[in-house]
Amino acid sequence: MKKHLLLIILVSIFSCKSKIKTEKDKAILYNNESVLQEIEIPLNTKLTLRVVKINETEFSLKILNFEPYLKKINFMGAARLFLKNGDSETLDIYFCGTKNNLAQFIIKSRSKYNIKYKLEIQTEINGTYYEQENVGTYADAITSDSWQKIPLKIKLSNFEINNN
Repeated sequence: MKKHLLLIILVSIFSCKSKIKTEKDKAILYNNESVLQEIEIPLNTKLTLRVVKINETEFSLKILNFEPYLKKINFMGAARLFLKNGDSETLDIYFCGTKNNLAQFIIKSRSKYNIKYKLEIQTEINGTYYEQENVGTYADAITSDSWQKIPLKIKLSNFEINNN
């Protein structure tokens, strides 16, 4: 029994290290701080990202909070999810199911910048990611996307200022 427990602990440690290594591979070093160039978000997740400006047209993101969110949301009441006063230069994100069986991706921007990004969805386990049209984010606004076929994960990358 002790041997089995030890084996389980060792497997857990090594699997966590490989996950951390994967996230570091997607990051760059900017002002001695690791920031993400790309992020994968599994369904039923709530997270907060800090917007890190690299230059006049490029941004990266730093994860401030990443946690499960298992509640089904009301599509029309999504604005109630967000606190009125949050940290500046952050994006609060919910990627979860709705009460009418859709997947909802909602972003509350507390940034002074309009940001565009590439959005891809994965609808099958270990499946291909498919790029999706999106509106990006707008300064101090809530934007959302939804899909009939529920994605298991979404991937965000290529963050830039949207001057439109």
